[in-house]
Amino acid sequence: MERSYNRYSFLYINGELSPEKVHFLESQDDFMKRIIRLTKNKEYYFRSSDRVKKDGDFALELIDIFKDDHEFLFCMGETYESLNDYISANTMEVDISLSNLYEETNDEILFDFYSRAESFYKSIMDDVLHEIMTTKEFGERKELGQGFILTDMTFHFSPIIKEFIAKKMTESMLLDHPMYEFEELIHYTGINLTALHNREREFIFRYITKEDKALGDYLAIHPRLTDKYIPMIKDAEENWDNYLKVTNLDKIDQVKEEMDIFIKDNNIDEDSKELYRGIVDLTKAKNTIYKYSDFKNEKYRKVDLSTISLPELRLVKHMVEYIDEVFDLDVPFVDMENVPEYSEDPENKDSKVISMIKYKKKK
Repeated sequence: MERSYNRYSFLYINGELSPEKVHFLESQDDFMKRIIRLTKNKEYYFRSSDRVKKDGDFALELIDIFKDDHEFLFCMGETYESLNDYISANTMEVDISLSNLYEETNDEILFDFYSRAESFYKSIMDDVLHEIMTTKEFGERKELGQGFILTDMTFHFSPIIKEFIAKKMTESMLLDHPMYEFEELIHYTGINLTALHNREREFIFRYITKEDKALGDYLAIHPRLTDKYIPMIKDAEENWDNYLKVTNLDKIDQVKEEMDIFIKDNNIDEDSKELYRGIVDLTKAKNTIYKYSDFKNEKYRKVDLSTISLPELRLVKHMVEYIDEVFDLDVPFVDMENVPEYSEDPENKDSKVISMIKYKKKK
């Protein structure tokens, strides 16, 4: 058949075949792929039969060939979706591939494919979370990590889907942390600047592996998925000293504010503020606080446990514990006692778990 295609390709392109042979050849997937590869002419796509246009592998090849022609890819993608009346792994591969182009170019014409890919990811992660939460044995739950191993097994046949999920999970872990921005997350790990310098990718692998070993192993094999985070880490390295200065100055202000509040709430004498520096001397964070403080104009009274009053002793105990907690990590401190409790509405049934079982490779 390949030799026949070689013989007919030139005749077809030059319009030297009978209508019957043209009709037959335009319904042949391999032949039309060959013609499009040879000509890079999208007009041949429109001559193809619906059977050819609904083929997922063919659609993926077109995305690669015409990646700069987004109007054509939009038309091709919508045609492909309309000819496939149910969601399959193939349709998701097409959506994901076009979504990747949207992320690279921000061309709004491809946004719908990005939106569908995002919805697919959310449904899969809902399913993963459900699976993890219903796994009762602690060891098994720990092994599941964030659940990449579940998606790896489910979509073992699709490198496109596995890479997409790995990319999104990595992005979620590094950029969508519930408490910390990316730069804060780096400092949260406790790594120092010397250890981080020139080991940015290793830092990412270690952090992800700690959260999800299967995902960490996958990224080690596909390191390009971490490329976009390397410049971000280097920016954090350049801003290291400034970050620590701003963060620690804010914490010092928080500590002083807490001390004022404690003194007021407990009717302690205002002169007890003179104990501040002495309290600092009793903390693990004293070197850090001294580095970013100017005590020249502050009155200093050393903490003498043999002469201190009971109210002041309570103040000292509270503030030492508070300061050590505030400065425990190099990240902004949030006083959890002042954070409202979150209550999930048991009546909210909107989140729908979609089983991964139905995403089988379409034959």
